[in-house]
Amino acid sequence: MKHATLSRIAGGYLETLRGWMGFLMVVAISAAASLLITLPLWFFAVSSPSGYSIFVALAAAAALIASAVRFLTSRQSRGGLSIPGFLRLRILPKVLMTLMVLAALAAVLFLLATRHFLLLVLFLACFLLLFGWIRYGRRHP
Repeated sequence: MKHATLSRIAGGYLETLRGWMGFLMVVAISAAASLLITLPLWFFAVSSPSGYSIFVALAAAAALIASAVRFLTSRQSRGGLSIPGFLRLRILPKVLMTLMVLAALAAVLFLLATRHFLLLVLFLACFLLLFGWIRYGRRHP
């Protein structure tokens, strides 16, 4: 591989690491905020389980209906794409990338379970290079 490709891969991983750090900050803030919301709901659930179940079912149904209506009626929320175009261009690549990572995780677990540590190291090195190339190393027109 060329030096420029390796630097793009390394830069991509650094950018991903920065993104994960921001994500972890958001998770920490969300955890603190959810504690303030969860404690009263926990008290409601303990004092009246049937009333809490009805409340949660109604809230979930309302949120699901509102998000489905917004998605179906607004092309702007899909980036100007039709629903099939949105699924093909935005959702399918993410699903395929997730499946690739899950398959690699299964291979890692298999190699760990069978104690093939050298193969595990070689597999991880190849996977990280190929994943980095797929995710960051290719030049997009």
